[in-house]
Amino acid sequence: MKGIFIGGFFSFLLFFIFPAQTNALQVTIDGEEQAFEQNVIIENGRALLPMRALFEAIDAEVYWDQAQQEVSASMGEYSLVLPINRTEAFVNGQVKQLDTAVKLVNGRTFVPLRFVSQSIGAEVNYEGDTQQIHITTEPKVKGEPPAEQLPSIAGIELGEDIGEVDALVEEARRITTSAYDFNWHTYHNQYENFIQVGVNAEEEIVALFTNEPTLWADSLPAYLQEAEMNQLFGDSISRIDKNGVSYQYEEKEEWSIHQFEDTYLTAFYDLQNEREVTGMKLIDADVKKEKDGFYGDPSTELQEAYEWQMLDLLNAIRVKHGIEPLTWHESAARIAKAHSEDMAENSYFAHDNLDGQSPFDRMRAAQIDYVRAGENLAVGQISSIYATEDLLNSVTHRQNILNADFTHVGIGVAHEDDKPYFTQNYVTPTK
Repeated sequence: MKGIFIGGFFSFLLFFIFPAQTNALQVTIDGEEQAFEQNVIIENGRALLPMRALFEAIDAEVYWDQAQQEVSASMGEYSLVLPINRTEAFVNGQVKQLDTAVKLVNGRTFVPLRFVSQSIGAEVNYEGDTQQIHITTEPKVKGEPPAEQLPSIAGIELGEDIGEVDALVEEARRITTSAYDFNWHTYHNQYENFIQVGVNAEEEIVALFTNEPTLWADSLPAYLQEAEMNQLFGDSISRIDKNGVSYQYEEKEEWSIHQFEDTYLTAFYDLQNEREVTGMKLIDADVKKEKDGFYGDPSTELQEAYEWQMLDLLNAIRVKHGIEPLTWHESAARIAKAHSEDMAENSYFAHDNLDGQSPFDRMRAAQIDYVRAGENLAVGQISSIYATEDLLNSVTHRQNILNADFTHVGIGVAHEDDKPYFTQNYVTPTK
């Protein structure tokens, strides 16, 4: 038997696929086709363009520092510094990570097109059918949006009566409780077009969540990044006042919270894909403020709800990546539950328990025969949604989530006071 991919964790993946013949790519800037002396370079699925030609085409100023071996550019309020052969850049003085390094080729500096363009406030879109890259230097979404730009999800808006929403023509696949005063109604078509709808006792929709970007595309661009979210809805807030008490939220790379009129919007980011928005949650401000503390009141019902919600979230992510959904494994779930309870009761966080047993030891003790297995852990996240998004942004945990060789999963949740512990046990049983 073999065990793979385990790692601890505290706390729509979109890549442009370009053709092998780079000279087939065409670049337009504000609708005008560009002709560059050097061909576009494709590396790791990313397009690199000659920087000087690109920036001069958009009226930016470009400088080369021979001593420091770095190129810089400025355009309006934006400044950009790119060291050669390094995977970091400086945007308005702040360090940003690149997944493809800037490089010199035949005396020309080639830069990652999408990163550089969006760092100066431009939009970049790739059309696979025409093999064109479109750069728009004046994006459509800027500044404070009017009220109608608050996104709907699948055409559904907060405040609607769930019985009157035409988009929800089928019965919910699952109804589970939440830490708020509403239940989550989960809808999907074999985990495609996944959406969770928060419904209160009066049948009013007070919360929405999806991890499918196309479901908010009728009101916002489907593939947003963090900078665009900030342009639309202002900077992320870090504090929410509830009943005279101010709650400070830890700054997280994985998500941001924005307040728009009487709604809180949380955007979840894919840190491994240039901080694209991979999920979006809307919740009525009054409903959010009514919840006690950060986590709400823990209960057995809430723990079970988190377990089933996490199964659905994992499967929606897998299906979006073309991977078969996981089947619930009851024995693995019991082991996961016991480990979460042990960590909560004894205030530790580790794969090995206090008796030195690994996840695989615990599975063997429960007589689970498997050909491969793995475990993901998370602690302290606000809910199953936040825990799943955090795990997806960790390289090793993402490998477990997106491992096509895993066929089953068991999930267990427990609380230490009100803080949740999440354990996911992945298995492929012996046939």
